[in-house]
Amino acid sequence: MNGCGYNTNRHGELWLGNTVNTKGITYRYPGVVTRLIEDGKISSYLSPDHARHTYITITAWDKENSSALVLLAACCENSVEVILKHYLDVDRSVRLVQN
Repeated sequence: MNGCGYNTNRHGELWLGNTVNTKGITYRYPGVVTRLIEDGKISSYLSPDHARHTYITITAWDKENSSALVLLAACCENSVEVILKHYLDVDRSVRLVQN
C-alpha cells in the first residue's frame, strides 16, 4: 500500500467491506469475504488465517515450486519444519471408511 506498513483498518475494509458517506450519499464497498458470502461461494465468515492457511497449503504442495519452501516459510513467518509438519505431512488420524 504505497510503501506503508501494515494497516489493520485498511485490511478490515478490504476483507469485510466499508461504507462511506460523502455529500449525503452513502457508498457501500463490500469486502472480499462479504462478496463471497453474497455470491454464495462460501457459507459464512472466514478469518484471514483461513486465507493464509490455504495459500501455504496450495503453494507448499505445488510440485513446480517445491524447492521454494525456504522462501515460503520466510514470507509467511514460519519455518520449513512447520510447513513440512503441518501443511505437507499426512494426517495419520484419518481413517478410510469401508462400505
